[in-house]
Amino acid sequence: MKKLVTFLGMLLTMLFAWPTGVWAAGGETTASVPIWLCIPFAGLLLCIAIMPLIKAEWWEAHQPHVVLMWIILMVVPFAVVYGVGDAAETVLDCIINDYLTFIILLFGLFCVSGNITMEGDFAGSPRVNVCLLAFGTLLSSCIGTTGASMLMVRPVIKMNSWRKRKSHIMVFFIFMVSNMGGCLTPIGDPPLLMGFMRGVPFFWSLHLLPVLLFNMVIMLFVFYHVDKLAYRKDIAQGRKPDISKPGTEFHIDGLRVDAVASMLYLDYGKSDGEWLPNKDGGNEHYEAIHFLQHLNSEVEKEHPGAYIIAEESTAWPGVTAPVADGGLGFSYKWNMGWMNDFLEYMKLDPYFRKDHQRQLCFSIDYYTSEKYILVLSHDEVVHGKCSLLNKMSGLEGDKFASLRAAFGFMYGHPGKKLLFMGQEFAQKREWAEFRSLDWFLLEEDDRHKKMQDYVRELNHLYQKYDALYYHDFNVMGFEWMDCWRPELSTVAFVRRGSSVKDQLMFIANFTPIALEDYQVNAPCAGTFTEILNSDEERFGGEGRVNKKPIQAKPCKAPVVPRPGEKIEPGKKYYELELYVPPLSVVVLRYDYKAE
Repeated sequence: MKKLVTFLGMLLTMLFAWPTGVWAAGGETTASVPIWLCIPFAGLLLCIAIMPLIKAEWWEAHQPHVVLMWIILMVVPFAVVYGVGDAAETVLDCIINDYLTFIILLFGLFCVSGNITMEGDFAGSPRVNVCLLAFGTLLSSCIGTTGASMLMVRPVIKMNSWRKRKSHIMVFFIFMVSNMGGCLTPIGDPPLLMGFMRGVPFFWSLHLLPVLLFNMVIMLFVFYHVDKLAYRKDIAQGRKPDISKPGTEFHIDGLRVDAVASMLYLDYGKSDGEWLPNKDGGNEHYEAIHFLQHLNSEVEKEHPGAYIIAEESTAWPGVTAPVADGGLGFSYKWNMGWMNDFLEYMKLDPYFRKDHQRQLCFSIDYYTSEKYILVLSHDEVVHGKCSLLNKMSGLEGDKFASLRAAFGFMYGHPGKKLLFMGQEFAQKREWAEFRSLDWFLLEEDDRHKKMQDYVRELNHLYQKYDALYYHDFNVMGFEWMDCWRPELSTVAFVRRGSSVKDQLMFIANFTPIALEDYQVNAPCAGTFTEILNSDEERFGGEGRVNKKPIQAKPCKAPVVPRPGEKIEPGKKYYELELYVPPLSVVVLRYDYKAE
């Protein structure tokens, strides 16, 4: 009742105070209401704005009386000036034509907005909140400030429920969505509706769009920086969003068996005299071997398709071979040899990498011996080992470039891929189980967001081209094009998919020197198109890319002869010439249709 009386009072005082010339049709004006008659309306607004702050309890108890007082102070002078008949006619007109019309419109908007539910799995962050406020502000002119507030307030509250510092969000929500947002159409705001009912064109208020956009930009700019500061503090305290949905079912795809070597060998980690040999005098742990074989056989029988992954750090043969063939029966084996060699290589100053080409290429000598997973695991980013980013050599810009090159080489290398959380956006600190990932880096430094975009693009590339996985453990899927020029610290290789037509060529430059006219062996004649370059600007690079397709040129001999390779007279050889940026990976697609 109190709210109804307050609203009617505001409506009456506003309409009485409004210059009558505004209500005239056809551009003609009538006599205007004197300025002094606007005082009651201003007084009512001040009371509504100030009294709850300075006299909350008194205002709660006497609100209807105060509103009635301002109505009397408006109606009585109006009746004295214009007559009792005109005053009564105006009051009835306000109630019937304005109030009831507004209530009907408001009821319709309530019905519309109340039957719309917004769902999603977004977590409240400065960027997400800015988008929500901007959308709600523009929506207010379509379904009214009240309707937009009803529709948007629940998603805003839900998305930010995980945060501690969030009171400012609702303050800006009220400012933008519930107030300034409805100024573009009569649907958005009651005064505009009343003007429309009295002859003002429906789209007249659209001229306020530049003003609205100007204020939106200022408000959103201030909000973003306030929210970003609060967001960082919440993240630093270990808070994280919960985007889980009730009823969602999760399952385990597989298990990693830790330290398998400690089970396979009786003398693993033991000194002489601390272990006894098996019945044949060796160090193989027969019982453990039989147990692992039995385990993997039962898992395969009971849960076909489940993965059992061995963390095995030795050269034990047949870790992933079938049990029927004498193997242990694991689905995959972590390629820890590749991980150790590759990371040691990436730690080196580029000047010294030419002397360690073997560390980069050795893994190809044995990649078909087991079903490998290339791992950059948690073990490498804990206990003082620092993050992957800080393992890279050089200044910070070089570190980001080197990490992009490292990831590109990893995705091209045969074997399945495992990248520990946080490294996809180049977390600076090493991982710790007692705190969350440093998600705030995505808001703080654009290079981290671009690194995340780069890894996402690598994943899309992996899904799109079966050349990256179809022959992971088959010699048909890989061929060196260049690994015999250690002075350049470059490698180039081809990955092949289910068809010989499906070919991707990877070229990696692990030096900070650009290769302007890099010449390399080509697998065949035809056209090759660059589909990924780690130096693209969208990934944080300098944008030094090969925009045009590259034609393989015939030549009399390989550009980079294989060790011991004999040049065969009459055999067709081909070469590519392209630009390879410093500390980068370039991926080329063979365009079979171009032939």
